Amino acid sequence: MPSSFRNKWQGLGHAFPFLLLCDFLAVLSLTTGSVAISWWIVTHGGAADLSIFGITAALTMLIALPLLSAQGDRLAKSRVMAWGLLTAVITALGLALMASFGFYHIGLIILIYAFDVIAFSMVLPAVSSIAADLVSPNRLADALSLQKSAQSLGRLAGPVAGGAIIAISNIPAALWVYTVILLIAAFSAFAIPVIRPAPALNKSHWLAEVRAGLHAKWNIPIDRNWTLFSFFIMIFLPRRSACCCR
Repeated sequence: MPSSFRNKWQGLGHAFPFLLLCDFLAVLSLTTGSVAISWWIVTHGGAADLSIFGITAALTMLIALPLLSAQGDRLAKSRVMAWGLLTAVITALGLALMASFGFYHIGLIILIYAFDVIAFSMVLPAVSSIAADLVSPNRLADALSLQKSAQSLGRLAGPVAGGAIIAISNIPAALWVYTVILLIAAFSAFAIPVIRPAPALNKSHWLAEVRAGLHAKWNIPIDRNWTLFSFFIMIFLPRRSACCCR
């Protein structure tokens, strides 16, 4: 093990490895599922169905992310992650069963996937910020560096795994692997200790927080431009963009 990696790893606490595993598996599942779902839609419904799917997913994320991302500050982040990932497991299970029985219906796929997008609208912000609750402030930079490395590994391995499974086996097999990876990620999230947010955070009004966040983001040019850019990217890469734009 390289000394630089060992130095970053030491002293991060017993809960951090579970976060790292959860983060890696969540990104791996997103990118693996992206290949499987996109290929399934293209082979059965063509480019038209894929366009409808991508636009619907982008609009759902655009609405759900600002409305639900604050829940990680109001509830225990580890449980937001765990239950959100379990919700995603149910949606992945539904898609895997549809593909296994040879049933294709773009409307039903979009409906099921919408719940997956809503779940990850809570999971991704919680994953991005929970490290600050698990490690000491002087080790936060090392923790975030390791998280970024785990996410990058998941982004690289996911498309390769998804494509390889489809090439060797079939689309249903790739969707079942996607489901299992999500399930392991959910179990990893349940292993992270529950850390309740400060009581003062629960007293602020939820809508006021959303308005303040949107106002601040829109008035900062780089944030405003990045948000608009991410929206258009998500139209064409609905699943992977959620990971890449974190």
